Amino acid sequence: LKKTVKTVVEIITKWNLKRTDMTVTVSNGFEAILDDMGCKTVSIIPNGVDTKLFIPIDKDESLSVIDLPELENNFVITYIGSIERWIDIETVIKSVKILNDNGIDAVLLCVGGSIAGSYFEELTSKNESVVFTGFVDYEKVPYYISVSDVCVLPLKPMAKNLTIPLKLLQYFACQKPVFSLPNSEIEVRFGD
Repeated sequence: LKKTVKTVVEIITKWNLKRTDMTVTVSNGFEAILDDMGCKTVSIIPNGVDTKLFIPIDKDESLSVIDLPELENNFVITYIGSIERWIDIETVIKSVKILNDNGIDAVLLCVGGSIAGSYFEELTSKNESVVFTGFVDYEKVPYYISVSDVCVLPLKPMAKNLTIPLKLLQYFACQKPVFSLPNSEIEVRFGD
C-alpha cells in the first residue's frame, strides 16, 4: 500500500508541477529536482532571518530572561530545532560527555521538541549534562542562542541535504560560531 500511495503522490505532484506558471523553492538543490520533474520556471528565494529579532544579546541578560541557572559558569553548546531521528544529537551528547570527562564544564542546551515524542523521551531520560527546554516562544529563541558559546547543526549524513537550515542563519545573525557537518547547499552559499 505504501508503494502505491508513493507512486500516486509522485504522479499527482509531477502533473501539478508541469502545469504551474512558476514554482518557488529555497535552494539550488531543490531547483535541480524541480527542473528534472518538468517545471517550466523555477525561482529560488532562499531562507532568510529576521535580523531585527535575531541579534547578539549579552549572555548575562539572556540567562536572566531564560532562567536556566544550570547553564551559568558552563561552556554551553546549543542546538535549536526539531529533535528528531535525522538530527544527530546523540553524537553531540557523547561529545559533551568527553568534554566533561576532560575537565571542561560543558552543557548541551537543546531548544525544541519532537513531533513523534518517543525519540525526545529516549534522549531526555538518560542525560545529566543536557538541558532540554521543549518548545519555546519564537521571540525568546535569540536569548537561547545568545547564552551559547557555540551552536551546532548536527544533521545526520544524507544522500542530499538540499537546503540551508534556518537555524544556521539565526546562529549567524546572533554572531555565534557553528559546528556542522558538510552540506552542499551551505558550501554553495557560504563556501567551506
